[in-house]
Amino acid sequence: MNCQYPQNNEPTFFKNEAEKEKDNNDIKVTCGTQNVQLSIFLCPIYFAGYNESLVALNRQFSDPKCQGTVDASVSPPVLKFTFPISDVNSTFCGNKLVITNAPGTGAFKEFSNIQFANISGLIETNDPVVNVITYNQELVYLYSCSYPLEYIINDTRVDVAGVSIAINDRNGTFRSTLTLQLYSDAEYTNSLIIPESGLTLKTKIYAEVRATKLTDK
Repeated sequence: MNCQYPQNNEPTFFKNEAEKEKDNNDIKVTCGTQNVQLSIFLCPIYFAGYNESLVALNRQFSDPKCQGTVDASVSPPVLKFTFPISDVNSTFCGNKLVITNAPGTGAFKEFSNIQFANISGLIETNDPVVNVITYNQELVYLYSCSYPLEYIINDTRVDVAGVSIAINDRNGTFRSTLTLQLYSDAEYTNSLIIPESGLTLKTKIYAEVRATKLTDK
């Protein structure tokens, strides 16, 4: 199967119609260190009566961030999607996050357990025909990536934005107040606000520790 884009921007299909149909090789999934990259062929999409504006992640058709980008520099042309794994719960554009357990490996595999984070979702088409009966074939592409849980999120959780600690030594001559304040910027001007849903993964946090009311000693 091959496609090209003439001057009218309409795709031209080659070979017979049976070879235009979608198969399991029409999607490529790259599980990267920062992003998940998806790539699907455009030819089956056009052949089924759709275009790139009618394809989105997990039926999020109204969100431009969930739509793909056409890459006509390759043959056949493809539609590419990219989303970060550092988003909160990795649920960008309706993706699903499932934590699974698996036995460890090595000499102590009987006593160890490894947790994985599986990120999965669908690339789906939106039928432009609003009638009850439609002749357009729905296209659905499934994708998933599995990462060790500790890679996506560490064991440290920030529960408070600030705390004051009073220190008094044994002889009573040293008193101070140690203040910890969290900020969202490197200039330490915007206090960090933690929403009820928590912070997004890999969010940068700037901590300021200040000692006040120090005595001469």
